[in-house]
Amino acid sequence: MHIVQSFTSRCCKPAIAALALVTAVVSCSHNAGPHPAFAGQEANSRRDSAVKLYRRGLEAARTGDSIRAEQYLSMAANAGYDQRRIMPLILTVCLQASRLRSALDHAEPYLLQHPDDQALRFLVATIHLSLGHIDAAKTRLEELLRNNEQNSDAQYLLGILAMESAPSEATEHFNKYLTLSPKGDRSAEAKGRLTELDVRLTRLNQAPDIIRAQSTTTTQQDSTESGPFSDSGARASTNWFDGVSVRSTFAQPNGH
Repeated sequence: MHIVQSFTSRCCKPAIAALALVTAVVSCSHNAGPHPAFAGQEANSRRDSAVKLYRRGLEAARTGDSIRAEQYLSMAANAGYDQRRIMPLILTVCLQASRLRSALDHAEPYLLQHPDDQALRFLVATIHLSLGHIDAAKTRLEELLRNNEQNSDAQYLLGILAMESAPSEATEHFNKYLTLSPKGDRSAEAKGRLTELDVRLTRLNQAPDIIRAQSTTTTQQDSTESGPFSDSGARASTNWFDGVSVRSTFAQPNGH
């Protein structure tokens, strides 16, 4: 699936994988049989209209016309067709066409009506993530974990989001993921992230000692040496800024 917009290669790849996974689950959960369900006791004319719209939507989806499929299916839902059956189809046609904002426009109102739908909440989080809505994605994932701390996929994605801003928090999420899914699809990636975080934190912890040592050397040279040797102090000062620059580099995750 082609994602319209990605915010970094580090976050986009797991987001796409999660999005594809959830899309597959949503698609498989729908049974497009010859006898579609209808919600409530509506008049026959309205029921027939909703069923016709639903079937037109299915036909448009089969031919690859995602926009027309979305329109027909949305009209069927508005006419009274059971949203629990039709919403997975609407989201699927939107996501397969990489129309993420349209999927979000359908999913979020439905989520407000069904706040306990954990799979949908995770799907909404991955859509936000793929669109670059980092704060919104984090909020949805945290909401999901408040209701179910055992959701390993949410733990993993929160670890990805926290790698740059909160390495310790990221480490905690990756460890929780591995505890919940030691042989999960992303277990190797989670272990790799933990190794990367450990290296970064080790270097960050060592950086102050290196800077202090360079600063002490510079001070001694400035107080005891003069003439041509004073240039060495300038070089030491330059090295100090190089150290700061390198330290900042360590804070940036490697792209994947």
